[in-house]
Amino acid sequence: RLVTKLGCKVMVMEEAAEVLECHVLASLGTEMQQLLLIGDHKQLRPGVQCYELVKQCKLDVSLFERCLNNEVPYECLRTQRRMRPAIARLVHPIYPELQDHPSCVGRVSITGLCSNVHFISHSSPEVVDANLRSPKNTHEREVMLLLTGLLIGLGYAPRRITMLSAYVGQLMSLKGALEACGMGEVLLTTVDAYQGEENDIVLISLVRSNENGTLGFTAVHNRICVALSRARLGLYCTCNLDMLAQGSSMWATLQSNLMQEKRCGPALPLLSPHVRATLQAKLEQRAEFEAAADLHTTPSVPVPAATDF
Repeated sequence: RLVTKLGCKVMVMEEAAEVLECHVLASLGTEMQQLLLIGDHKQLRPGVQCYELVKQCKLDVSLFERCLNNEVPYECLRTQRRMRPAIARLVHPIYPELQDHPSCVGRVSITGLCSNVHFISHSSPEVVDANLRSPKNTHEREVMLLLTGLLIGLGYAPRRITMLSAYVGQLMSLKGALEACGMGEVLLTTVDAYQGEENDIVLISLVRSNENGTLGFTAVHNRICVALSRARLGLYCTCNLDMLAQGSSMWATLQSNLMQEKRCGPALPLLSPHVRATLQAKLEQRAEFEAAADLHTTPSVPVPAATDF
């Protein structure tokens, strides 16, 4: 009624790919002449609580996405201004025509680490939180905590770091651990809740690691897209990369690209402030990683920054 009374002739709808079609139609007044939909159908779809309506009626397909699927004329933005090129390349399988704005090139690199993008792979099994009925991964929690502590020790303010979890069970596990370690100021949220947001450094815990090869949410391309496109300067992910690649063509492509660029493995490449050499901190041994973190806190010796773009 409000829209009708206002007599609006043009409506502009942001994040239209996340809006249910019925909500769009309900917003159209009798005087409406033009509807402009802005969004990205390759990221998150509208939230629908009823699984049957999603599977049987495709209620989670927005009007925006349906128009594109039916070849309604559209204009596509192809230049991104958020991510450094090394991060933007992660989503090239999703956005093959994506280009980097000149302002993204030559940005300052993450101090103390050899690479601005790295996937720390492992095979440690997940467990299910009995109360939340949601998976969590203790190994990934420890990696996230240690890496966060290292970055803060290198001088990065907690507000510049975001932790993303694919599951609520892992999020709750990380929340308690962060508060216990005095790092509660670090932003912690789920991948779904972080669409449209960004930060300088993003740490991702994908959680899934099991004998059955069950990927769950991590097999959904829309969620992969959101998770990998939130960081401006540095992105670090801990996951069972081999299992993900075996169960998803998208992850298989990403793994191949990461291996080619030497941006994945069981170790995190660090820069030693003493010998300027690569120190492979084996994340299976917490003591080794903590020693590496201590090595980087020496104030009297400058820490070199990563040189990749």
